[in-house]
Amino acid sequence: MRKNPMILLSALLLTACSTAHMDAQWRDAQLTDPVLPGSKVFIACDAVEQTLQRICLDKLAAQLRLMGAEPVLPGSQSFDSALSAARAAGTPWMIVATIRLNPVVVAEQRPSFGFGVGGGRGGFGSGVGIQFPFPGTTTTVTPSNNYTSDTAITQVGSGKLRWSGKASSMADDIDKQLQGLMKVTLEAARKDGSL
Repeated sequence: MRKNPMILLSALLLTACSTAHMDAQWRDAQLTDPVLPGSKVFIACDAVEQTLQRICLDKLAAQLRLMGAEPVLPGSQSFDSALSAARAAGTPWMIVATIRLNPVVVAEQRPSFGFGVGGGRGGFGSGVGIQFPFPGTTTTVTPSNNYTSDTAITQVGSGKLRWSGKASSMADDIDKQLQGLMKVTLEAARKDGSL
């Protein structure tokens, strides 16, 4: 049985769209103290919705545990109050992830009909073309959920930013998106030598 290449291409594109990836990252080269493994790390998530905030905390904590750290969960905090709480908890490091929804709009134009007339002589040419949509066709706009995370690793004692990274993901399942965002972010920080 021969497989349709368009179906395979569509499946590949859908898989690629649902994968979290790093968009950018930065590191302070002067901070070289190791963060993991075995460290207590104060974590906080900032999101507009309480549900996203809680899912983010769960995914961030789970990923840190897999990397050998002990996450300290605060609940909802602004950066300044999280830094104060991290100092009070005695943790040397703090990770704060900010989750945002960036809707992506996909526009689809229905088929249209066009014709053209052209001519030329001796290296010179001219042409006329006209195109119009079939009657009853419209352009449809479909919103899609694309979450991004902006994550910062801060040295609690000095309040200095050690590493920051921006990641994005697109999938139908919010839980999987946030899991992918936290995983790709912490793996990038570890690969960079910041975790």
